[in-house]
Amino acid sequence: VKPVLTRLKNTLLVLGTSLIICVVLLVNSESSQKDAYIVSQEPGGRSVPGVYNDESARSFEPDAFCGEPGIP
Repeated sequence: VKPVLTRLKNTLLVLGTSLIICVVLLVNSESSQKDAYIVSQEPGGRSVPGVYNDESARSFEPDAFCGEPGIP
């Protein structure tokens, strides 16, 4: 009976440790994804760094920027 309980104890410890590691990794990945969606401080406030270029959008969609000051 004692070897079975020792094996069960080791299995539960490994499973518990694995669960804690998975939770920590999940929380870290969610927080890093939230940081990617923070709005930049560029004019217009609608650009995402590395994804959206306001200057390019003005050249392809000039009607969308009516009434806003242009880029010098």
